[in-house]
Amino acid sequence: MNGSIAIWYEPHQAEGQRPRVELHFNLWRDLPSRINFLDIGLLISKPKDIGRIYIYIPAQLDIEQISDLSHVLKYGHTLNAVFGDVVEVTSQADCSYDTVSKGATHARIHHMEIGKDIRCEPVAGVDAAGCQIVICEAACRRIRESPLKRQYVRFRVSLTGAAKALFSEQIVAKDQVSVSVADNLEITEFRLNEQRSYPTSLALSARKSQFHITSIQYFLIRDVRHVLQMQHTQFKKVRRLEPRIWAAYLSGRSAGFDAKFNEQLASRMVIYHWRGEKDNGDPIDDFVAFASFKESASTILYFAVGVLLLGAAGNLLSDLVQIDLISEGWSNLFEIFAFLAATGLLFLIPMAISAAKKAWASVTDAVAAWRMRR
Repeated sequence: MNGSIAIWYEPHQAEGQRPRVELHFNLWRDLPSRINFLDIGLLISKPKDIGRIYIYIPAQLDIEQISDLSHVLKYGHTLNAVFGDVVEVTSQADCSYDTVSKGATHARIHHMEIGKDIRCEPVAGVDAAGCQIVICEAACRRIRESPLKRQYVRFRVSLTGAAKALFSEQIVAKDQVSVSVADNLEITEFRLNEQRSYPTSLALSARKSQFHITSIQYFLIRDVRHVLQMQHTQFKKVRRLEPRIWAAYLSGRSAGFDAKFNEQLASRMVIYHWRGEKDNGDPIDDFVAFASFKESASTILYFAVGVLLLGAAGNLLSDLVQIDLISEGWSNLFEIFAFLAATGLLFLIPMAISAAKKAWASVTDAVAAWRMRR
């Protein structure tokens, strides 16, 4: 990851109480099915001094890549899954709804209108391209004026275009012709509030008005075929994803999605949970989660083609060695060129196969994306 996510607020008044926040991050990674997005949740308490909220993302984003998740949270048991407890909706209003847990008030969950309550602004004058997501003053006013103690906002950032490889880097095995199975490695790194990585243009603002971060819940969701190799710090727990609970949430909407298809996707996913918090109640300054995953990719086709071409080239070379090149004349030249062409194919065919695989992956990605949008 080039850079760090940063989160801070703009004070509503000159001297106010520092707001407290519990941060939720869900990073979903399953590129073959076009699942590549980051969900951000803010559980805010003591919000009286919040004028605006800023979240810096070290990649270029368009406003179309951001979507509100408050409506889909109400679907089925999604609230229970997100908060890890039994949470029920009580009263509803145009811009929010209230929830209870175990008979006690839980939180008010706010609807965010994209483009109005949430904006996406480019950050000028930075070393690398980036943008800041802004939860605007009107939305923060609703949060400040709520009578409930806790307020919740949750939205999704689709990691497409320039942001596709924001958190992960894929290292593909290079010896796919000489082996029948190759191990591909993917490195995933998530950083939050790592101040030395801040762009100069926003470093001062981000450092001056920091939230009191009480807890960070970071979830990384991967296909079960990716095997965890190494992590920066031990995760709290790992489990299979519950297909029926997460099917609607995976689509980002509570209606008009292919339930069976989404359940199939969710059924082959594993969720890793890292948590950041301090026992003494002090705020969390920064957070880093690093993990590497291995995926074994079958390269038997590359291997078989390589073996056949090597065998053919060897037989041809053996025949040429036994031929009197002068007496045979042009036919020998033709065989020499045939030998050189066969040797060249040893390198060109795997490249062609790789290109064909990428083209087929693009087609299947497009089909999966279409089914996700339905």
